[in-house]
Amino acid sequence: MENDIIFTPLGAGQEVGRSCHLLQIRNKNIMLDCGIHPGLSGVDSLPFIDSCDMDTIDMLLVTHFHLDHAGGVPFILTKTRFKGKCIMTQATKAIYKILMTDYLRLGSKDSNRIMFNEEDLEQSLKRIQTVDFHEVNEIDGVTITAYVAGHVLGACMFAIEIDGLKVLYTGDFSRVESRHLCSADIPPFKPDVLITEATFGCQNHESQEVREKRFITMISAVMKRGGKCLIPAFAVGTAQELMLILDEMWEKNKRFQKIPIYYCSGLAKNAVMKRGGKCLIPAFAVGTAQELMLILDEMWEKNKRFQKIPIYYCSGLAKKCMAVYQTFLSSMNNRIQQSTTTNPFHFRHIQNLKSIDAINEKGPCVVLASPAMLQSGMSRELFERWCTDGKNCIVLAGYSVEGTLAKHLLTDPDEIVAMNGQRLQLKMQIVSCSFAAHVDYQAASDFYLKLKPEKLILVHGEANEMARKQTALVNLFKKEGQETEVFSPKNLEQLNINIDKDRLLLLRGTISEKPLKSGDRLEGVMVKHSAYYRLISPEEILKYTGIKAHNHFQTIWHVMESGFENLKFNLCQLTNDVKIDQLIMNVGNSEAPAFKVTLYNDDMILYIYTRSKKVALCYQWGPLQDIYADCIAGAIIHANLNPLPIKTMLKLEEYNYVPSINQVIIDHNFDDKKMEE
Repeated sequence: MENDIIFTPLGAGQEVGRSCHLLQIRNKNIMLDCGIHPGLSGVDSLPFIDSCDMDTIDMLLVTHFHLDHAGGVPFILTKTRFKGKCIMTQATKAIYKILMTDYLRLGSKDSNRIMFNEEDLEQSLKRIQTVDFHEVNEIDGVTITAYVAGHVLGACMFAIEIDGLKVLYTGDFSRVESRHLCSADIPPFKPDVLITEATFGCQNHESQEVREKRFITMISAVMKRGGKCLIPAFAVGTAQELMLILDEMWEKNKRFQKIPIYYCSGLAKNAVMKRGGKCLIPAFAVGTAQELMLILDEMWEKNKRFQKIPIYYCSGLAKKCMAVYQTFLSSMNNRIQQSTTTNPFHFRHIQNLKSIDAINEKGPCVVLASPAMLQSGMSRELFERWCTDGKNCIVLAGYSVEGTLAKHLLTDPDEIVAMNGQRLQLKMQIVSCSFAAHVDYQAASDFYLKLKPEKLILVHGEANEMARKQTALVNLFKKEGQETEVFSPKNLEQLNINIDKDRLLLLRGTISEKPLKSGDRLEGVMVKHSAYYRLISPEEILKYTGIKAHNHFQTIWHVMESGFENLKFNLCQLTNDVKIDQLIMNVGNSEAPAFKVTLYNDDMILYIYTRSKKVALCYQWGPLQDIYADCIAGAIIHANLNPLPIKTMLKLEEYNYVPSINQVIIDHNFDDKKMEE
């Protein structure tokens, strides 16, 4: 059916990772995100893009820069037949460039991992178009609006409208305002289809205040016992949030200010400091890391005793991304924008660590290191170095995907297998304190109830968690009297959704300026442009469609075997507006016409050549005029085959007009007035 919306997960269908979905509305094909799977490598990490024709995709919408949502973009833009537009926000594009450059650098050590090169990345950047938040963009018949998602800097939800059908794709989003990001918007419309994440299923997060207090207390304890605190985190995103917390904490605690905070994509906390331990916070280089840095910096600022304890971040990637964070302050919340002192991302107590060997192994410290899931790299190396010492602590501050070491640590194992195959005793304290900027069940439910979508599609979640959430939402909507169908498709499972909705006819130009009331009649040319129908004044077709009007004149020659009187008699049987003008023939010119006959409101002109017995039928092409031409041709042929004696023919003024053409039009369900117009 024409109203069908077809949705197919190409990735992140009952799984977390390689988010990519194909959305088909009317005659438009839109790809939503294109990420890679963190637990796979090379082409195996890509979504199932070979299941669709890439040259039919009209556009690719990228919600944010995390690799599981954007890591496949360079491949799509340079290694496939994709010819459409790629759209993301300005901040997302800025950090995307940095992240993908780092991805290439790391992948250079493994030829099987690399799917594109630096030149491909540069070419992909040229093809990316950016949009601003809340700006309505009409692109090839698709209306796109980006709303704040609150997940990481630049993350957006995409509202998509085609021919009156409205779809909202949230990507990853958070309804809780962090130390530096706004909470997700609630778009001001009711979507027909809502496509949203189910990362945490039916779980509810602790409040921001409780979470930060627990984080700070734990860091303090580790520092006091002389331990080391490792915070594995994404280099961009939560890391920045944690840095703000730590920097503030160190500022307030003078005794901590001699304890270093290192950021190699990780962070630290209070309880670890008090026992003189080391605190490792594995984190994504962008996202969680920035949030954690804000917390730590504030914590160190308030605790003078901590200010001798270093906080390190050892990620060149995060350092580069920090410049983007310092640039896009206007995209953050009021707390950041209204800061009356220095830029909050100019940390006072957090220092970049260029080499892992620069860490003081004898004293306590806090280290933020990537990757967040401890697959390899700096966070894995530090974890293996510190995991056998009970004074130390690792803080898992983000979401952990199945099949990663970070997920395995949540099962409290007694030992782990190192990268070199050696078995290591696990004595290190393991703390889960999620700063993952994903919506929990309560906030998600409130979001759905406010939007009241007709259909809700869950993606980006593990199969069991997603099934539980689907069941819970069905019961919730039933209880609230809300008629919303809930789906949770697997990868490549196609959903055919019908929305009972009338088509929209958009008025353009002078037609749209007329005041209208119910029952008014509008006249114009209806143009199907992309997925929309538009009504335009004939005089404005060029202005609004770019279509130039061309006059096509036809001249059809016929033989007149029976003489002009017979032809004249037959023509007058067709219509009552036959006009005949006798022309002055040039002497000796046998090709000059003797008569000019006009009929059908002067649309059709016949030139009668009596000497050569020919008739030239001339007219400007049109669908109605073609019907007239066929009728005139029939009259000429009939006159040739069935000539009548002249004495039996009536005089012109006595001819009885039979509205035969009009009757033919009516019989074929044509409106002759509309056809003439």
